[in-house]
Amino acid sequence: MNGYQLRDTVCALGFVGQLEDENIFFHAANLALSRLRTVIPLRRTVKLGSYHPKPSIYKKSGECFSLHSPRGIGFCFEFIGSLTLEYSHGSDAFKEELVSEDGKFSTYARAFERSGSLTVEFSGDNSHSISNACIFDRLSRKGEPELYSEEFGYDMKNEDGFLSVLSVTGGEYRLSGSKVFIPRGGNAEYAVEYSFEPEPLSEDSMSAELGIDPCLSEAAALLTAYYVWLDDDASKAENYRVEYASAIERILAHRQVDYFPVVTNSW
Repeated sequence: MNGYQLRDTVCALGFVGQLEDENIFFHAANLALSRLRTVIPLRRTVKLGSYHPKPSIYKKSGECFSLHSPRGIGFCFEFIGSLTLEYSHGSDAFKEELVSEDGKFSTYARAFERSGSLTVEFSGDNSHSISNACIFDRLSRKGEPELYSEEFGYDMKNEDGFLSVLSVTGGEYRLSGSKVFIPRGGNAEYAVEYSFEPEPLSEDSMSAELGIDPCLSEAAALLTAYYVWLDDDASKAENYRVEYASAIERILAHRQVDYFPVVTNSW
């Protein structure tokens, strides 16, 4: 069912040729569609990987290491005096000098626009300690890598229309708000299934499908009709509400589904 078909059905239910106020229809339709997506959610899946190595500690001047095709690097470091980081990344070369007088704990991160082998060398005039050097297979929205932690966290709000996490498969995980956290250091691939909500119905999207499970089309028309006539004809609206409740009961019994389950931490 598309927007035009929904509007025609709502008009037929109300025994009118057309609705006097199109804005009322769009408001009612979007309320109904949002509610129906909590009954049978629209589902998508995003794949997450935890390929980051465990952190290493580099304490000797002149220490160097190589990484294959990183999208970014990050370090935690503490040093007194000067510290030089020299990069060789594909055809590009970098040299950055850092200075610290108080030896406070600091962090450093850099993102790369393209992949390529990377060699990093640390050298300094005085003592320095480099730890938690790691690579990143995913960048933040700002194009910057996140510094190393024992868990890799992905914010599901990065996914268009995200509503809630439905399931997580692939291993141990932790949920915090809209973020899914998985352990670093493994090679497991996780699949996060989530519910989402498309863009609201509007005049420009009337020819598109409604963005609900097809079996809910009848219920969508009844619930929209309920919202349309709620203020003008309470008796008519109540009839549509009762019919809607009966339709939903039949649909769920037929599909043997209920409201989507609440996902909890696996740890």
